[in-house]
This record gives sequence, C-alpha cells and structure tokens, in this order.
Amino acid sequence: MKYILLLLFSSCSLFYAKKELPKNELSKMSYSEMEHFLKQTETMAGKTFYITATPLTKGFVQKRIENKALYSLNKNLPQLLKDNTCFELDLYIDRPNKREAANFDNWEGYVLDSNGGIHFINWKKADQNITEVDTDDYFGKSVAYKNEALGCTDKLNISEGLTLHLYLKKSLTPWPFSEKVSLNWVPLKFKNTDNGKIFIEPKKKIKKKYRGW
Repeated sequence: MKYILLLLFSSCSLFYAKKELPKNELSKMSYSEMEHFLKQTETMAGKTFYITATPLTKGFVQKRIENKALYSLNKNLPQLLKDNTCFELDLYIDRPNKREAANFDNWEGYVLDSNGGIHFINWKKADQNITEVDTDDYFGKSVAYKNEALGCTDKLNISEGLTLHLYLKKSLTPWPFSEKVSLNWVPLKFKNTDNGKIFIEPKKKIKKKYRGW
C-alpha cells in the first residue's frame, strides 16, 4: 500500500541533467524546489537498475498536503516522521530475469551523515507487490519490475548533507557490476549579509590529469 503518491517511472528515460541546487533554505523552498532537491535518482547494473529516494521531511510532507499531492498515509507515518528520518524508495529493474532485485528484502542500507556517523536503514514498509511492465530496450522485448518501500533511520538534518548507501545481495547483481549504489544530498550553506542570507556554492572537485613521472 502506498504511503504517499510519488510519480513513478513511466519509462526508462530517467536520466536528468546534473541538478542545480536551489538557492534557498530548505524551510523556505517552494514545493517544486523542495521536491527537486530531495528526490534523487541513481542507476547501477549497467544503468538497468534505477533507484529513487526521497527523504520525507516534515516540511515536504506538509507541502505535499497543501498541494494535494498526498494520496494516502499509513496511520503510523506521522509518529515515524516525528522520531525518524524516513525515505520513500522506488526500484525500477529493467533487466530480464531480475525480479528478485526488486524485492527490498534483498537490500540493506545505511546513511552516512555530515559528521561521518553511520545510521542503518530499517524497512518500515516493503511492498512485496512487485509489478511488471512491458519494456523494449537493447535486450529486446521483455518486462521490467517496479517496487516501493519506506525505509527509516535516526532523526537527521537533511540540509547539512548526507549520503544514503544501498546494497543489493551480490548474487543478484549482474557481473561485473557493483552491488552498491549511493544517493547524495549535499549540504546547503549560507552566509549572512546586509541583504540577508546568500547561498554559498559548494566547491567543485578538480580532477587533474595524470602527467606521468
């Protein structure tokens, strides 16, 4: 049963240009800005496994209600969000004979906070109603598998930045791909000026080419 209506994958064209960060504090973002920042998608297994995670912050849930994007809530969710940081997760497995990869019982995960602390994910709701959809890709005509879950961990500050690491059972990952995928929420930093708070762009890592000895 769904907790919150999330726009699910309607096709496998799920690649986005690198996101620009919203130049606003999380609490002051509009609904669309907040959704754009919070909803993260990554791929693994040769870009045939798609993983989307959305932290359900109090402000985001409230804005979903205001925007009538809330479809249904489990009665335990308000208490869960009070005491935990919960993620809405969706899997889209577009690879033949990999139905088990869409079963959240085969996944484990933890969150790494901005201070290096580790917080393990507990599945509060893992929907075993895996759905199949027709797909047509470089494997030819086949089926893809969809599933969703609610995973929770300790109460964390999303705006300070964190990384969600998810691991699939190695036996279910096609060779030679890694069984790990990571989704990142970068810290949102601001400085006070006479004109109010100004967003500080995060430093970009510069990759230096190897020049030899």
